[in-house]
Amino acid sequence: MIIKRLLSLLKHRAPKQQYYLELGSYFIKKGTGYRVGDTFEYNGKNGKKTLYIKNLFFNFSQNTVSYSLSKTPILNRSEKD
Repeated sequence: MIIKRLLSLLKHRAPKQQYYLELGSYFIKKGTGYRVGDTFEYNGKNGKKTLYIKNLFFNFSQNTVSYSLSKTPILNRSEKD
């Protein structure tokens, strides 16, 4: 999929910063180990809960990945990425 995007950028003569952004986002997604829609089991005081990753954030100053959670599953999750 990344090859298709990069070839499209090459075809449309995009600036090289756009190439860097596409490659950077690809490597951040692959390096986190988590994906949007993955489930977490949470043992709270009211019992076991299932939470889903809603969004991933990369903090460049601390070099960490954080996420936001949701109680509802992600319906349009892509399994191919």
